[in-house]
Amino acid sequence: IRDLVKGPRAKREQMSSRVLIAMNITDLLATSIVHVIGTWFVPKGTAFWSAGNEHTCDISGWSLTLFYFPALVYNATLSIVFVLIVRYSWREEDFRKWSYFILGS
Repeated sequence: IRDLVKGPRAKREQMSSRVLIAMNITDLLATSIVHVIGTWFVPKGTAFWSAGNEHTCDISGWSLTLFYFPALVYNATLSIVFVLIVRYSWREEDFRKWSYFILGS
């Protein structure tokens, strides 16, 4: 990812690079919020190292929904982009027409 971000601009503008960067950002958020502090947010006494209450448990659930699902979607999108490149010989010009739909932004 560091090479993509600090590398040449042409490399960053490729569809596979853009999807990979978006996937890693959402995966980083999902991992740090849901998996690292996930057990701390569970109501106290219900799980190992739990120290939360009902509200923090709700926050953990919403974080899972908001950050983990987009990471899965971007992973599937990256697979579709690679299929389009390898099997159907799509070029960057072809992706420009569909970039809004592919990236979801």
